[in-house]
Amino acid sequence: MKIGILSDTHNLLPGPVLEGLTGVDHIIHAGDVCEDWILSELSHIAPVTAVLGNNDVLRLPMTARVSLGGLRFLAVHILNSGDARRAIASEAPDVVVFGHTHVPCNKIIESVRYFNPGSVRSGRQGHARSFAVVTLENQGFEADFSILS
Repeated sequence: MKIGILSDTHNLLPGPVLEGLTGVDHIIHAGDVCEDWILSELSHIAPVTAVLGNNDVLRLPMTARVSLGGLRFLAVHILNSGDARRAIASEAPDVVVFGHTHVPCNKIIESVRYFNPGSVRSGRQGHARSFAVVTLENQGFEADFSILS
C-alpha cells in the first residue's frame, strides 16, 4: 500500500506533487490546505484524510484517524497542541502525521512514529520544499521524501 503525505500546501499544488502522488492508495494532508480546491484535486487521485491547520478556514477536524495497511494513523497540524497531545494519549496511534514546522521528520519515539512530510509551499531551517510517499509492506514503513525545486 502507498500513502501520499503532504502538509502546508498554502494554496500551492505544483505538477510534480500531483505526478508524485499518482498511484497512491490514500492521501493524508496535515493541514494548512488554505482553499478546498487543493483537497478536490487530491481527491481525484485517492481518498483524502485532512486536518485543520492554523491558516485554514475550511471545515476540517483538528485531528483525524485512519487505519491503513494495518497501522493506525493520527493526523494533526501542530504536534505540540493540546488536541494533539490528548489524541496521542487516548488513541495510541502507530504513526502521528503532523505539519506546521515545514521541516521533514521521520522518528520513532516510544514506539510511535512521528512523521512530517515537510512543506509543499516553503521549507524552513535549510530544508527544501517536500512531500512524501510512504510504502507499507509486511508491517514495514518505507518513506520516500520528494524534494521540490
